[in-house]
Amino acid sequence: YERRFSELNMTIEEIHRQTRKYYATYNALLELKELMLKETSLLNSLNSQFQDAISDTAGRLKLIDSMEGILKGIKQIVLLCRSYRKCKRGSRLIRESAIHSGRSMRQQQLVRDAVLVC
Repeated sequence: YERRFSELNMTIEEIHRQTRKYYATYNALLELKELMLKETSLLNSLNSQFQDAISDTAGRLKLIDSMEGILKGIKQIVLLCRSYRKCKRGSRLIRESAIHSGRSMRQQQLVRDAVLVC
């Protein structure tokens, strides 16, 4: 019975880990979607008001400010994507090294917890 309970516990832990991973992925993708929607609305706004902005000096300054806002948003998206990829790559490497090194179950659990932090 004890062995079967430990197997069930490990199965439940694995499913829980996968669920947390899926939630983290969903939240990251949702944040990316929101940022991209903001950028799209800003670009559409610029497109609709471009001729008015070019015609006078104040409009040009607003256009430059808007373009800087777009650039800042794009940089934020790029940084978010890079950090997400690094975390994903690092967690994969940690998981693979734990499997191949023959660590104890407690050490593997600590590694799994570290991976979930990402």
